[in-house]
Amino acid sequence: MEDGLLGRLRELQVRFDPSGAVEGDVEGAEFRLAMTLRDCTLYLRVPSSGGGAVEAKLGDMDLKSAAKAGYWRQVEERLVREDWYAAEERDGKAVETVCVLGRRA
Repeated sequence: MEDGLLGRLRELQVRFDPSGAVEGDVEGAEFRLAMTLRDCTLYLRVPSSGGGAVEAKLGDMDLKSAAKAGYWRQVEERLVREDWYAAEERDGKAVETVCVLGRRA
């Protein structure tokens, strides 16, 4: 797996929910943690001069509620159904992507 923040995020998402939210155990604590890791915010600080390091931080890391497990499953089903994870447009054409999170572990 790639080094860095996005690679680590993807690794943890897969570890805590290897079956995916559509098929996984939505009542389990690991599912809630995986959903927390899927629904976080990535903040980037990019130097305006073009030089220097890019800083990255994660936010919105509140543990998802077990009471909303059904909601999170519905969200994941919609994302899968609408090809958000497949890197394809609606016409079936592949879209070039370099997103670490879209790669299979």
